[in-house]
Amino acid sequence: MPNSLPSYLHTYRRRNALTQEELGILFGLTSTVISKYESLTRTPSVDFIIGCEIVFGVKACELFPHLYTNIERAACARAEKLLERLVARQGAASAAKRDFIKSIITRLEREQTDV
Repeated sequence: MPNSLPSYLHTYRRRNALTQEELGILFGLTSTVISKYESLTRTPSVDFIIGCEIVFGVKACELFPHLYTNIERAACARAEKLLERLVARQGAASAAKRDFIKSIITRLEREQTDV
């Protein structure tokens, strides 16, 4: 699936005058891997994403909006499936779970329309 949202890794790397090789050294990666992360041909690891938050002082959703949006959409779809399973269940615990799942879906749908 093509990504319509960019990765800003390249922007932040260049803004800080780092080469792909130098950024790779910071993370123990090759410049080829950094290039693939920047071009969106490879999905960055969680360690790399969190590391970028630390190094650049920018939230992951701002550095990698395409990844964030994809994960958000998948989480919403899974929450909707879980809600379908919980509808038939009785009891206070099930009602609390349904309310919680509904709040997740509402929040995620609202965030998706804000993008």
